[in-house]
Amino acid sequence: MAYAVAQDVQDRYEQDLDERLTALVTTRLGDAEHILKLKIPDLEEQITNGVIDVHHRRDPARPVPFPYCRPGLTMADQLVGSALPDEGVPVSLLDRAKEDILVFHQVTVESLDGNIMITASDVGVPEKAEIQAARQSGTSARRAEQDNEGFETEEVYRLRFSREYDRTHPVLGPAAEIEWRGLRWSLVGMPTHYRGSRRTAHIDYQVRRT
Repeated sequence: MAYAVAQDVQDRYEQDLDERLTALVTTRLGDAEHILKLKIPDLEEQITNGVIDVHHRRDPARPVPFPYCRPGLTMADQLVGSALPDEGVPVSLLDRAKEDILVFHQVTVESLDGNIMITASDVGVPEKAEIQAARQSGTSARRAEQDNEGFETEEVYRLRFSREYDRTHPVLGPAAEIEWRGLRWSLVGMPTHYRGSRRTAHIDYQVRRT
């Protein structure tokens, strides 16, 4: 029996599968089924019984209710690997965005002298983002260690939005700012574009509080 077919992938994929991609998907699904059956030789019988026992678990005496590994997913979801669980959290870590922030987009204004300038907007837009600690430059690290600097010490974090946000929103300009946990953070330089592959492509920003 086939646990997943090309149509299962098409239902979860944002682009249409042409003849070449359909053949590739069918082959890879077959490979995935083969690997599953090597690990669980009596897989079909266990599916029929409604319980799958994965023997590599820490406690092999405890069966895993079907479907296993991720509650709420069918066997087709397990093989396709791109569906969402019940909680709505995307599979890829690049699509996680759990921090609530305000984004003050870069805008163009005219100064009192008639000069065109860029600055952060006065109005913040609520968004979700992933924020992680970033390596600091030697200068920033030394300043953070100087107790006489006080509020002049620097903190630098890495900011990343979900890939869906990157696809549907313009790239933040260098004058943009964010508000996170009650503090205002400035963007540092231009964003970094990672374009290694479609699955790993994303945009990283650095934000700094001084």
